[in-house]
Amino acid sequence: TGGKNLDFWGNDVAGDNFDLSQTITTVAAGSNYTAKVYLINGDDNSAPLTSAYLYVAQGENTDMVNITVTGWAAGYTEYTISGIVLNATESVEIGVHFEPGSAKYWMQLDDIQLLNMDVPA
Repeated sequence: TGGKNLDFWGNDVAGDNFDLSQTITTVAAGSNYTAKVYLINGDDNSAPLTSAYLYVAQGENTDMVNITVTGWAAGYTEYTISGIVLNATESVEIGVHFEPGSAKYWMQLDDIQLLNMDVPA
């Protein structure tokens, strides 16, 4: 959180995919985790996103929510995955994945979070 965000701008090269992830090696077991990301994105209207999602992966289990094109007018949109179940024996990966259908695609994202909702703030 804070005053910075991450920007991604497609450079007119088809297949200019983008992935951002972090692996958390130690996590408390729990059944009430929430993942969040705030983003704003758009394209040149020539092709929709092929694939875009926020995900949390642990072992064989992956929770995800699809991301859609919002455009500037919508402002930042919050994407959330609630009720994620994690164990304490495996590392956890949280990330975002984008496969633009257009070579002219842009995105700004902020505040990627994995929160244990059972722990008081």
